[in-house]
Amino acid sequence: MARVFLSHASSDKPQVRRIAQALRDAGHDPWLDEDQIDIGESIPAAVERGLRDTDFMIVCLSAAAARSGWASAEREVTFMQQMADRRTRILPVRLEHVDPPVLLGHILYVDLFPDDDAFRRGIARLLRALDKHAPKPAAPTAPLDRPVGTPASPDKAVPLLATAPLPAVPAAPAFEPSPPGTVDIFLSHAPPDGAFAAALETALAVLQRQRRIRLLHSGKVGAGKPRQDEILAQLDASRIVLLLISNAYLASDACEIEMRRAVERHRSGRTRVIPVLVRATDEWKQTPVGPLLALPRNEIPVAHWAHPDEAWTEITREIRAIVDHLLGPLVPGG
Repeated sequence: MARVFLSHASSDKPQVRRIAQALRDAGHDPWLDEDQIDIGESIPAAVERGLRDTDFMIVCLSAAAARSGWASAEREVTFMQQMADRRTRILPVRLEHVDPPVLLGHILYVDLFPDDDAFRRGIARLLRALDKHAPKPAAPTAPLDRPVGTPASPDKAVPLLATAPLPAVPAAPAFEPSPPGTVDIFLSHAPPDGAFAAALETALAVLQRQRRIRLLHSGKVGAGKPRQDEILAQLDASRIVLLLISNAYLASDACEIEMRRAVERHRSGRTRVIPVLVRATDEWKQTPVGPLLALPRNEIPVAHWAHPDEAWTEITREIRAIVDHLLGPLVPGG
């Protein structure tokens, strides 16, 4: 059985319900918002949970989905997760004749239109992909055909399994701060805002290449390490913490923990905390970071700029100024 997140526009719900039912009939577990989000529950938090726990994302492509901000955010954050650690496989399906977004242009899709026959053929291909790539369940332990410790023969006994020593699990190495001359910057963001995090990382690429900064975030947690512990270790080691503020961020329990940890360190003078407004919300002013100066300075969220690159340029300029203050100006040719 595979866990499958269905990313779609609200107006495509009738077609998406057919897909969900076909998945259930085949023994899979579809995540459909109307089935998973209760009245009064935070929608961004529920979507974040669904994205985190999924094996596959079926991206339902249509003209309406192309216009949907939610569908785009879900698609982009999952694409970046897939590229980073291959945890989630993206399976695009077309509900009508539209060109796939550039982000998914290299991924093979199936068509579920224009009629029932096409829908059945497309679903069959989709199910084959799920069966081929679904996580394999752990092999069950073969049952003993006699009580544990009962001799199998007069001269041979079955050993007690409980006495077998377990292999030691090596402790995860402690997080190592960056070398002198490099400022660690922790980027705290909600999964639905992954596209903004990627854009900011791109904007800061020159500073990273100059080794003036090292950018840290949840996507850089090493395999096999306790996730929350490692994230907080990265945050504690950082001299600058950037909080990508949006409704999704404020709704996330994990981001709430990161924000409060960062504010504690900010108040002690060990960390500089900077809210970065990426999507519209006034609620951030009621949080512990409300009194802090936010970027962009005009407090217009990046998503509302006619040319977002101009917003990222301003934000990068401000961050570079802070890094220069901490390290001293960059020596030409250095």
